[in-house]
Amino acid sequence: MGTLEYVTAHHIAEIDDRTLAHLQIVICSKLRRDEKFTLRLAPADGFSGPVTVLWLSSSLPLCFQYSLPTHHEINGAWLRLLADAASSNAGLWIMPEPAVAAPAVQHPTPRELARM
Repeated sequence: MGTLEYVTAHHIAEIDDRTLAHLQIVICSKLRRDEKFTLRLAPADGFSGPVTVLWLSSSLPLCFQYSLPTHHEINGAWLRLLADAASSNAGLWIMPEPAVAAPAVQHPTPRELARM
């Protein structure tokens, strides 16, 4: 279980490492462009306390801590959903990860079959 710590207000949310990896990419991408946005944390997301909305800005310290030093496969569809949410008036929130579509099976063309 990883944590996201909002240092100035000392808010800590325990978030599983895979989800945290995706949030880090979205949050850092927006902050790198100096975009400001909100992050909604709710008890269902692992946040102990009432539903809380944090203002995220590049001028505020933020710390991502992972429980395991594991590389996580990144789900592009999930990143797009999270990034779209972060850019909306509602702000970023932790949403369920969509299923990863199975890669399309590449069938050989008749010409390729003839060469085999």
